[in-house]
Amino acid sequence: YFAKCRDHHRNLDYSLSSSSSSSSSSLLDRTLCALFDVAFRAKIDEGVLAREKDAVLSEISMLSTADYRLRIDQLSDLHKETMLPSRIPLGTVESIRNLSAERVREFYTQFYQPNRAHVYIVG
Repeated sequence: YFAKCRDHHRNLDYSLSSSSSSSSSSLLDRTLCALFDVAFRAKIDEGVLAREKDAVLSEISMLSTADYRLRIDQLSDLHKETMLPSRIPLGTVESIRNLSAERVREFYTQFYQPNRAHVYIVG
């Protein structure tokens, strides 16, 4: 099925809204192609990664409050027997700054595989 998806660079701002000239089948085809591209053929662009890192670092700085640190400490204490304390959702400033596009590609290649995919259809 996915062989008919065009093999060209797409970005993540897919326009999947239906217009009067689009059929449901066409919308489904475009949606499935977009899903396939993101899930199995993503491009890890250095510039996009840099912008995302900046956004995450900004979010970290906004959350850098005593209340947030207290919550993280509480979560870490409550879940000390798990990996959560070493994997706080946003990561550390150092880990975000040191993240390379090559490392993201390695992670993507290792974990974004069809046998790990789940598709949920609602509606």
